[in-house]
Amino acid sequence: MSRRTDVVVRGGTLVTPDAVAQADIAIRDGKILGVGTSARSSAGEVVDATGLHVFAGFVDGHVHLRDPGAPESEDFATGTAAAALGGVTTVVDMPNTNPPPRDEASFAAKAHHVSPLAHVDFALTAFVGADSAPEDLAGVLAQGAVGWNAFNGVTIYGVAPAADDLLLALLTSVARHQTPFGVLVEDQAMVAAARRAHAGDTWTAWTMSRTPEAEFEAIVRMLALAEATKAHVHVNHLSLGAGLQRIAAARRRGVRVTCETTPHYLLVSRDHVQQKTALSPVSPPLRSEHDGALLWAGLRSGAVDILTSDHAPHPSSALSREDPWGPPVTGFSGIELTVPLMLDAARRGLLSLSQLARAFSEAPARLFGLHPRKGSLEVGADADLTFVDLGLRRTVDPARLHSRGVLTPFAGWELTGWPVMTMLRGRMIASDGELLSQPGQGEMLRPASVA
Repeated sequence: MSRRTDVVVRGGTLVTPDAVAQADIAIRDGKILGVGTSARSSAGEVVDATGLHVFAGFVDGHVHLRDPGAPESEDFATGTAAAALGGVTTVVDMPNTNPPPRDEASFAAKAHHVSPLAHVDFALTAFVGADSAPEDLAGVLAQGAVGWNAFNGVTIYGVAPAADDLLLALLTSVARHQTPFGVLVEDQAMVAAARRAHAGDTWTAWTMSRTPEAEFEAIVRMLALAEATKAHVHVNHLSLGAGLQRIAAARRRGVRVTCETTPHYLLVSRDHVQQKTALSPVSPPLRSEHDGALLWAGLRSGAVDILTSDHAPHPSSALSREDPWGPPVTGFSGIELTVPLMLDAARRGLLSLSQLARAFSEAPARLFGLHPRKGSLEVGADADLTFVDLGLRRTVDPARLHSRGVLTPFAGWELTGWPVMTMLRGRMIASDGELLSQPGQGEMLRPASVA
């Protein structure tokens, strides 16, 4: 006797980190009930996925949704709507919001504020600054934080950064946890010295002031702290090939370190920036084509643990400032374009579809303690599915993006391979460019277990 299901997805080609094969998926109560021929049971709804490839919903492990604090740039509703339309079903939000979620009370307040706005499921990270204490890190963990983030050398909404001696104490206090401690890796003293040498130059000097040496030195320092404390350090938005090599060497010694990179470090070089001066700066800056090649190799091998968008939207008006140095406006929108950029890269042989499934779905879900609920097509996982058409060709038009920030270095790029439907816990939330979800449909996620 066949089992009654809520939804059956039929005719699609499933993509996992291990295989690409045609199979059906049965869904009941928002969970995957069966995969393969066993999924061919009766259902209240049938989704025809013929000709489409189906991934476990993508997990973007590094986004800046600016909420609370900067609604002119983004809020949780617009950012998560863009995620849904870009095939992303889970986002991990960074804590440089106002106020920063740096203790139990402020973290709980942010969670309460953003929960009614979310179109996709989300997790939150907590802020580490000069006034952080071990009990603050433990308190946000109890509230559901999936990570901590320290913005080394950078003041966030009036909160000074944690110095190395404090980072050493804090990392020691959290070493027993699996929770990643994210770091921005730029030596700000080296940046300041290089910046003085380029004073009065155009904003392109941003690249010259944030030297490879500044990033490399910060990576070496954080690896030393990770090795001394046995804590899990996560290097955010890695841009430097030499940095990846140093991280890989530390990992071979048993250091608990993971890292991420982004489409712009993989696909755009600093030479492109010098030709396209309408782009915003980004931290770290875009590097050489050689750095990009090393990062691509790392992404394919798994040496780069996860892919993220580093979605960092700003209103277009922010670029009209006369002073290129202050206040610094860095980054651009990426949450809606990461999937098509990577599908197009797969078409060109830069990575495989299975490698994309690992780096942008399964691996980030594991990193933040959300697997196997997220990032999986196994029975019992949430029925988060991203349906993509590998043959669909479109040109990136910033005016068609759904984030409040429409600046992107990929404007005008013709990409082949786009998400066409997005399902969250068994319900379709986006289809053919139309948003079907409502604010509040997304849920806050907590790590599966906390040590």
